[in-house]
Amino acid sequence: MSYATAADITELYGQNALVVADHDRDGDPDMAAVDRALLMATGEMETYLARRYTLPLPMVPSHLVQLCVDIALYRLALSADVASDEHRRRYEDALAVLSKIADG
Repeated sequence: MSYATAADITELYGQNALVVADHDRDGDPDMAAVDRALLMATGEMETYLARRYTLPLPMVPSHLVQLCVDIALYRLALSADVASDEHRRRYEDALAVLSKIADG
């Protein structure tokens, strides 16, 4: 189970945020790619969280949803070759927060 959903992405950043998942450029995001990116982001997060917490988490705090979205959007943007400095900054910020969580 992912820590975030496509609905979380649009709630946080708007529908246009999913344009990074429009790999075939038909105007519609590839929702399977979005789901995969969110699942992979969750896995990346769990490498940090497992150092301090028993997984799976019983509930996902909202700040972890935000981190999952930022990681997933960065990965999607990279795969579409449209990653911006903002995508990279959010990704790096997410990893920094996760590292602090893991270190206690």
